[in-house]
Amino acid sequence: KDGWAVALIAKKGPYQGVGIDLEFKNRVIKPETQKLFVNNQDQYQDLLFLWCQKEAAFKAISPVLKPLTLNKVFVLKDIFIIDGKFGLTLDGKILGFIHDEIKTFEGQQFIITSAYLTENP
Repeated sequence: KDGWAVALIAKKGPYQGVGIDLEFKNRVIKPETQKLFVNNQDQYQDLLFLWCQKEAAFKAISPVLKPLTLNKVFVLKDIFIIDGKFGLTLDGKILGFIHDEIKTFEGQQFIITSAYLTENP
């Protein structure tokens, strides 16, 4: 992100996949873009945090998602977020959990969200 980078490591044993997203805390998500990633199963209070959570979950799920599971292109709207957990809207099953942090580095505030896939999609 504009010269910034973040990495995530995790033991493979308990996780089928991991994902991470990094955003500047002051980033503004335009309300009209909600239609691209928000669905009626999502529970959220802040649009930027929801964006981060979906991005991280997408990165955790997409490498292990079988191509014919959704019968369509996999997009952020196919993921739901509820109480720090995520899953696919297709079946409503919880697939993993999310961890959000706000960090300050060199005067910049960041949201760092990691997603841990604990079940196969």
